[in-house]
Amino acid sequence: MEQNIKYVDNTNGITGTKTDQTVLSFEELKALRERKLTPEEADFSEEHLSIVWWFLNEKKLPADDWFDVVVLRYLLTVKRWFTLPQLWRYSLPPYPICRTEKQSV
Repeated sequence: MEQNIKYVDNTNGITGTKTDQTVLSFEELKALRERKLTPEEADFSEEHLSIVWWFLNEKKLPADDWFDVVVLRYLLTVKRWFTLPQLWRYSLPPYPICRTEKQSV
């Protein structure tokens, strides 16, 4: 599945990002977390929301306890993918989408 997406600067306050950098600084990650999804990101994340349910099912995580944790990580992953063109070589959404593991309290 190839996507024809042009690079759009979605950083809104993220400066100094190297073109080959895939790890964001604390400040860059904070700015990315705080900004709203672009319409393109919102459409994409809505279309592929089933991945969150797949992940919860795959890891046997109760949705009542884990949906918000997993969906926030998923949305951050979508933002990163659209913001950093060097990540476009990877398919999105990736399986699994995050490394959250069930923790016993």
